[in-house]
Amino acid sequence: MEIFKLLYANKLRLKRGKLLWIGLGVSLGYNILLLVMNYIELVNHIGNSIVAINWYLLSSFSTVGYFCPVFCSFFIGTDYSEGTVRNKVIAGHTRNNIYLANFITASAVNLFWVVVTTAVTAVLGTLLFGWHMVYPLQFLLQYFSGLLAIIALAGLFTLPAMLIHNHVISTVCSILLFFVLYSVETSVQRILFARSVGKASMVTTGLLSQTVLEFIYDFIPVGQVIQVMGKILHPVRAPVFSLVFTAVSVLCGIAVFRKKDLK
Repeated sequence: MEIFKLLYANKLRLKRGKLLWIGLGVSLGYNILLLVMNYIELVNHIGNSIVAINWYLLSSFSTVGYFCPVFCSFFIGTDYSEGTVRNKVIAGHTRNNIYLANFITASAVNLFWVVVTTAVTAVLGTLLFGWHMVYPLQFLLQYFSGLLAIIALAGLFTLPAMLIHNHVISTVCSILLFFVLYSVETSVQRILFARSVGKASMVTTGLLSQTVLEFIYDFIPVGQVIQVMGKILHPVRAPVFSLVFTAVSVLCGIAVFRKKDLK
């Protein structure tokens, strides 16, 4: 099938490029730094060290979430700058397959970063702190939800990367979009927490209903990644919303990409 040819071509590009390994290095470096800093605190008897392995294993989701828009914009944008997208169409590849191949590649890269970082963190964390996991079933649900959330992120940031032919502009737009969504989600998180402890102001209480706020917090994958790092508001609903968000973003992206004028 032609989509496998496109995926193979993307795989070769990943091997030749540096983005895959830069992203992995950032993710690994962040988790190793967390482990080392907390171990130093433990050795020095500061008393703030986190011993449970859960938090360290979930930390990679936040790093991958930050790097996802950069990867999608640069990797896919290079196709436009080098004229590869247009050549693929001329060669007979359908626009649907071109879009899907890039989305699948972005998703696979996100998963690769998380899984490798998790494996390395598990080994180093066990050596430093021992294997101490609390609430293992809850951890498994959080981890599964996190995997689906970063696939949804790949779907979200594949869209601007595929629709904006200038990779510099698409990178700026994707990064700005991420930080806007992050600001929105953290604000929603604060309001929901304030309401849960009865400290929400009259202004925030009257702005949006609880149902709307929880939907925003659950549906947007940036909010899901934030929840994975702490507590998932609706453990059953979150994975379903990730799948729905992924499907909607990919289908919308394909629909627009079909009509795009390839320069």
